[in-house]
Amino acid sequence: IDVHVKIQLKRYAGFTTAHLTDVKKAIIDYLNAQGIGSDISVSTLTAVAINQNEDIKAPTFGVQSIIIGKTASMTSADIDTNYNEIPRGIEANIEVV
Repeated sequence: IDVHVKIQLKRYAGFTTAHLTDVKKAIIDYLNAQGIGSDISVSTLTAVAINQNEDIKAPTFGVQSIIIGKTASMTSADIDTNYNEIPRGIEANIEVV
């Protein structure tokens, strides 16, 4: 299944547009590493994004909001997958702002 994600970041001192790219790549990599039947958790995706800070003690951004879904109609709820579904992250479906 294609997973759609929209993350809104809270920008702090030192933030650059490179952070947007880093977060997007990390989310895609995480989704594509999931196995068959893997559920997708909003809190885990939040952690994946936050871990892109170079120094967690002096972050350059935080996660303000995140919504996900199996379609472009997204919510803040986790995605439950069926036993025969494999989550997939593609660039066109991941938005980081």
